[in-house]
Amino acid sequence: MKIAILTSDPQSIFWHRQDLADDFVKAKHDLLIISSGNEEWVDKFHQYGFRYKYIRLNRNGINPITDIYTFLDFIKVLKEEKPDKVFAYQAKAVVYGCWAANRCGITEVYTMLTGLGSVLRDNKKTLKHQLLSFILKRLYKNAFRCSRVVVFQNKDDQDIMINATSLPLNKTVLVNGSGVDINTYIHRSLPSTPTFLYIGRLVEEKESENILRRAKSLKINIKT
Repeated sequence: MKIAILTSDPQSIFWHRQDLADDFVKAKHDLLIISSGNEEWVDKFHQYGFRYKYIRLNRNGINPITDIYTFLDFIKVLKEEKPDKVFAYQAKAVVYGCWAANRCGITEVYTMLTGLGSVLRDNKKTLKHQLLSFILKRLYKNAFRCSRVVVFQNKDDQDIMINATSLPLNKTVLVNGSGVDINTYIHRSLPSTPTFLYIGRLVEEKESENILRRAKSLKINIKT
């Protein structure tokens, strides 16, 4: 069986989906990764037994012309490869990958939303933010119509998207996150000195600026 994994960021395969990809290869499936990137990634994926094709994809951009190229590239690769099943995660891979798979006659399409992102989660009242939120909800709604199952890792995200896109509950699955590979991230003893751990991305929406400011102040106070 040929399986295609669609993602907006090739590095995320090694960070979050390598166990899944390894299991596909061990089961003797022909695994293809379709993502952004360049020729350098081909050899890296090949080392793990994964085939890789890169397309034009700017995961953070909002230029509609660039996104049209992404959609057309997905169609081109999927037509050439004709996978039996498609698994897509991350926003643009879900939106344009699902549409492209549908255009290519692929019916076994499965998607995962690991988070909604700042566009859908923030309550900003600016016209730009409201417009982007409206467009993204419509894009997801159309993508979900092309998917057999939509997997969520967060109950709140599941509820929000069901309400925002009229997604049927029986078409969704709720899982307990991606987990952590304890063979890679080995258990270690806690440090003997007072230590503060922040788990999250350093982005404005998560108040990272305040966290960094408090951390800097705390570090100065401890030294003095």
